Amino acid sequence: MTDVLGYSRYAAQGGDFGAQITSRLGRDHGDHLIGIHLDLMGATPALDGTPLASAEEAFLAQAEHFFTAEGAYAQLQGTKPATLAAALSDSPAGLAAWIVEKFREWSDCGGDVESVSARTNSSPTSPSTG
Repeated sequence: MTDVLGYSRYAAQGGDFGAQITSRLGRDHGDHLIGIHLDLMGATPALDGTPLASAEEAFLAQAEHFFTAEGAYAQLQGTKPATLAAALSDSPAGLAAWIVEKFREWSDCGGDVESVSARTNSSPTSPSTG
């Protein structure tokens, strides 16, 4: 950002693996950063033999459950992204199902995705015949 693009100050945002990279930017290049924004951080308790607090044990159990029940998407995206992209691009219904399923499982909606995300009609409107 500084050497190639010539910015003396900038902000950085990262999620998932990008959160790790952005954290490093903050650590190693903080003098150039206005700030960083992180989401979907993969932080876990240190597993160095130190006894875990009950909250840490609960977090690890919840994370294990998530990756067991919901982690296949990451395997698919990480190993066969072109196959997934072709399938979702070829089928609007398949893409909608994929997106709604993620919203349903990853939001605090109790199984009712429309309680946290409104459905909108994005189809073109017909011209008025008025």
